[in-house]
Amino acid sequence: MRESISEQEVAAVIEHLDVAATSRVTIAGFITNGNIHPVTVKLATGNGAIALQRINEAVFRSPEQVASNMQAVWAHLCASRRNGTATLELVRWKDGGLVHRNRHGCWRATRFWEDTEVHVRPPSREHAHQAGRAIGQFHERLLDFKGELPEVIAGYHQQPSYECRLNEQLERNCKQSGRRGIPTEILDLVRCITSHGLEWEMRDFGWHVSHGLLPLRVVHRDCKLQNVAFECGTPYVRGLLDWDTIGRDTIHMDIGDLLRSCCNPAGFRPDR
Repeated sequence: MRESISEQEVAAVIEHLDVAATSRVTIAGFITNGNIHPVTVKLATGNGAIALQRINEAVFRSPEQVASNMQAVWAHLCASRRNGTATLELVRWKDGGLVHRNRHGCWRATRFWEDTEVHVRPPSREHAHQAGRAIGQFHERLLDFKGELPEVIAGYHQQPSYECRLNEQLERNCKQSGRRGIPTEILDLVRCITSHGLEWEMRDFGWHVSHGLLPLRVVHRDCKLQNVAFECGTPYVRGLLDWDTIGRDTIHMDIGDLLRSCCNPAGFRPDR
C-alpha cells in the first residue's frame, strides 16, 4: 500500500519540474510496487511519461548523492559506443538540480519506460538469458568509467559486517527468549551455512575483497530480476531499473543477485 499523499500535494511538486515550463504535465497514476520509496507517481507529458518519486531518506541519507551518482553513470553510458539497453534518465528541475525538496520530502524524476513489465520470477529460460545478457552489457559499458561514486548507504554489501550483525541478533534473541524466539527462516539459514561450511567461504571472499585480490568495478548492486524491465509480452530487455545503489563492488554481487532471484521458485519477497 502506498503512503498517503494527495494529488494537490503532487501537483505542487510538478510545477517545479523543468518540463512543466514547456509542456502540460498531469498525474497518470500512482505506482504501488516499490519496496523502498514510499511514493511513486506516473506523470503524463507532451514529451513522454515521467516517474516522479519521493526518496526514502531513512534509507538514503543523501538523496542528492544518489542522484549525482545516477547522473554520472547515465552520462557515461550515453557516451559509450558499446551496445546496450536503454539508460535511466533523470529529469531536471527548474533550478537545474537533479532533486527537489519541499515540506513533504526530497523528490526526483526519471523518464518512464512505457510498455514494459517486471517479473518476480522469469516466465521462461529466455527471459533469464536476456536478463543476464543485459547486465553483462551494462558491466561492459562501464568498464572504463573513471569517476567517483561515493557510497550512499554506509556499510552496504560489506559481508563481514552483515555476518557480525546476524550473529549479534542471534545472540540477542537467544538471551531474550531462547532458540524458540528465533524465526524458523533464520534458523534454516544458519543451519545451511554451517552444514555446508559456507561461513569459511564467506570469510574467505571478504578477505580477498578487503585485500584487493578481487577487482572492484562499477556495478548495479541491486540486480534482482525485479529491477530488469522487459518489453511487454517478450523476453527482451528495455533496461535496468533502480540505480539507487550503483557503485563500485565485485561483479560477483550482481551475478549472484540475479542468479538468486531467477532461480528462486518463490520469487523475490521484500519482507524476507
